Amino acid sequence: ISLDNIDTKQRLTEIFDGFKDLTSGIIVLMGNFTSKPYGDNPKDLERYVKLFSQLADMIDMHPRLRDNIMWILVPGPEDPF
Repeated sequence: ISLDNIDTKQRLTEIFDGFKDLTSGIIVLMGNFTSKPYGDNPKDLERYVKLFSQLADMIDMHPRLRDNIMWILVPGPEDPF
């Protein structure tokens, strides 16, 4: 998923809303997490921090998912982690 894509964020919100009543399970999000590859530019790290903070805020808006679901983030080949 590209976290820097507004359509992706809207779709994630829809998915999280649809799963809001889950009390157990696993959600797997797979990268690449941005549409631009991570490079040596210091701004790349700032971009990742901002995007993952936004993702955390989206998850935080769904307390049951936040508290009861296991989250697995799988980096893509162009992600740094």
